[in-house]
Amino acid sequence: MNSNSYQDLVKKFIDEHGEEELKRYLENRLSSQDSVLTLIGNEGAHSIPKQYLHGEVYVVTTGNLDLSSKESTLAEYKKALSLLIAKLKEKQWSKVYLVPTGHTTLVLQVKVIVYNILRMGTVDVFYSKGQYFEVDIDYRDLLGGERL
Repeated sequence: MNSNSYQDLVKKFIDEHGEEELKRYLENRLSSQDSVLTLIGNEGAHSIPKQYLHGEVYVVTTGNLDLSSKESTLAEYKKALSLLIAKLKEKQWSKVYLVPTGHTTLVLQVKVIVYNILRMGTVDVFYSKGQYFEVDIDYRDLLGGERL
């Protein structure tokens, strides 16, 4: 690609999104080495050891949610997930860890949203019998290299 093509792409981007968005995008791309995010499904019930909190920590929900009806549950989930989407779009994340605390169905939604927005899986922090470890499975390996 020649320099005129790059200039045309930059001009098109600025025309569609503005100079500030280009600046933000480029700054995020250049700092992506430090762009690791740890998501905590629900903070409050469990204390997570510091060695499993990588990079920036974002708490999806805190404390008790109103799950008393279908409507209130959906409202709680939509509110939390909308804020999560905004967080995921803040920068180009290089890796995302997920501490799956809180309600199972909410954590499943978090994992799906991370994949749909970032096109990457999460590294999940697993807890059992007083032990923590990270579960990092490359699904392409399981599929024999097939494209997902």
